Amino acid sequence: PTDEAQQSQAPQPTEKQQPEASQQTEKQQPPAPQTTPQKETTEKT
Repeated sequence: PTDEAQQSQAPQPTEKQQPEASQQTEKQQPPAPQTTPQKETTEKT
């Protein structure tokens, strides 16, 4: 039972780290395009 519990715990941490990396990359990309629309608003004003 100990081996099964350790094996189930191993894949869990790896999956938790993968989603976090994808979220960080997606979070950094949106801020870039947001600066472009803001510049257009300043030019229109």
